[in-house]
Amino acid sequence: MRRVSNLLSRDTSVRTTLPPDTATPSSLPVPDRRAPVPLADLDGEVFAWMLDQLPATDHPAPPDEARWLEELDTLITADKGRGELLPRAAGLIPQLLNSLRDESQSAGELAQRVSRDPNLVAEVTRLANSLAFRGHEPVTELADAVRRVGTTGLRQAIAKVVLKPMFGAQPGQLSTRAAGHIWAHSQAQADLCRALAQDRGIDPFEAYLGGLLYDVGWTAGWRALDHVFEKLSPPPGLAFSRGFRHAFQARRERLFSQFVIGWKLSAPLHAAARAVKGAGGFEQADDALAQVLLAGNRLAARRVLVSAGRVAEDPDQVAHWSEAVQATYTALA
Repeated sequence: MRRVSNLLSRDTSVRTTLPPDTATPSSLPVPDRRAPVPLADLDGEVFAWMLDQLPATDHPAPPDEARWLEELDTLITADKGRGELLPRAAGLIPQLLNSLRDESQSAGELAQRVSRDPNLVAEVTRLANSLAFRGHEPVTELADAVRRVGTTGLRQAIAKVVLKPMFGAQPGQLSTRAAGHIWAHSQAQADLCRALAQDRGIDPFEAYLGGLLYDVGWTAGWRALDHVFEKLSPPPGLAFSRGFRHAFQARRERLFSQFVIGWKLSAPLHAAARAVKGAGGFEQADDALAQVLLAGNRLAARRVLVSAGRVAEDPDQVAHWSEAVQATYTALA
C-alpha cells in the first residue's frame, strides 16, 4: 500500500491540521440540514439484511441481553479492546494520511504512480466513467482518467482502495456474515454523501471519506459481538429484540466517533466526529458534515434494501432531493 502514498497534487481545500480536543464544530457554512421529507430510519432492516435474515420483526428480549450490552461497553470503552476490533487500521490509516499530503505533481506523474497499482488503475478508470465524473466519451486510457477525475477523484479512489481491507471478514459468525453487505452499503453511502455535500456547499471529498468510514461502527460492532458470544450464548437463531437493535445502533455511532477522533484524519471529519460524540449520536449532532453523513446513511440504507427486495421503493423519500442526488441514488440500483 506504500505505492499509493504521496499521490496527490496541491489542493488547499483538504487539510490534515487538526483542532485541539476542545475544538468547536466545523466552521463550514451550515445550510438547512433537514430533509424536505424526513428520511425513514431503516436501521432495524439493515441489521437483519446484514445477517441475511428475514425482514426485521420484534422478538422478546432474551435474559442475557443486558449482559451482552455490558460486555459490548467494556470492549468499546477500553482503548486496547476497541483497537483490537479494527487491527488493520493501525497500518491503513497512516497510509491514507500520507496519501492526503499536499504534493505538486503533474497529471502525467500521477498517472505513472497510479499505474503501479492495478487496484488503483481499475478504481480510477471506473470513477472516470461513473455518473459523478463521466464526460461525453468513455475513458479507457489511464492518463485521460486521471485528468478527468482530478485531485478530488484521485483522493476518492485512493481512500476506497486503501480502506477496503479494513472492512474484510474476520473469524466470527456475525462479522463473516456481514462483511460483504457492509462494504456494499459503505460504497453506496460514500457516493450519496458526496452528492449531498455538493448540494450543501461542503467539501465533497470530506463527505465521501466520511461516508466510507461511517460503517466502521458496523464492522467494529459485529466483531465486538463476536467476542461477546465467545463467552456468552447468542440468541437462538440470532433473533435479537428491537430494543437490542436500537441499543446496538447507539454503540455503533459511538464507535464511529471514537475511531475517527483517534485517527485525526482531517479537521472537518474530526469536528463532525466530536459533534456526534457530544450529542450522543448523529441525530442531534450540530454539525453540517455530520448531518450530511446521516442523510447519506439513510438514503444508502433505502438503496440497498430496495435493491435487495426487502422494502418497497418510496418516491417521497428521494423526490425532494436535487437532481444530482436522485441521479446518484438511481445509478446505484
